[in-house]
Amino acid sequence: KKIEKNKNLISVINALKNITYSNNISLVVICSNQKNKANILEKIKKLKSMIDERQLSVDIQVDGGVKLSNVEEVIKAGANIVVAGSAVFNAECVEDTIASFKKIFKAYE
Repeated sequence: KKIEKNKNLISVINALKNITYSNNISLVVICSNQKNKANILEKIKKLKSMIDERQLSVDIQVDGGVKLSNVEEVIKAGANIVVAGSAVFNAECVEDTIASFKKIFKAYE
């Protein structure tokens, strides 16, 4: 079941509790145009805390605005999937950027 965009976190988590079977559940946090980065990081932390408290198996994916300069903050906040399309494809050297992301990801395995 698709959950409405911009639903509050408690409603989303409560809906997840009612799922009896799923191969994969991901919650996507879109933050490409968010000016208040600290607010987004707090939302990710709160979401992660709520998921952990309820012992749910849910991925948190962050899409948009993820760069080498902030990916560690996003991971530390609770995201376990990141999408860094523009950071990679707009880089001067795609290969070096991918290698740098991989090095950071390896530290959090």
